[in-house]
Amino acid sequence: MFYIIVIFEMFALILFVFLALTLGKTKLTDLFPILLFKNIALYLNSIMIVPILEIYFFIYNCGSIKLIFNQDCFVGTHLAHAIFAAIGLIILFFFSFMIAIFYFDTKTITTNYKNR
Repeated sequence: MFYIIVIFEMFALILFVFLALTLGKTKLTDLFPILLFKNIALYLNSIMIVPILEIYFFIYNCGSIKLIFNQDCFVGTHLAHAIFAAIGLIILFFFSFMIAIFYFDTKTITTNYKNR
């Protein structure tokens, strides 16, 4: 599950970069990448934020890892997983921050409150 979440985050980050580069130069006639990114972003920031954080922070809880897997803390493969978890957390916080800035408007100018 840990690697699936890392791959999912990397896909969302690549899609974000693709949209940022494409929207600046040309008009997108196909709305599929934009709708895909919006759904992934809202899914990550609303439903999946707590389970993803739990999986990432479970790596750093050495007491439970030693009891369950009988492995030393921050040695061998545990160190590699801890590094991946730190990178994943940084990407997740960056992604959540960017989505909060772009999609959640605090000052509504129009009277259409369904506009997001």
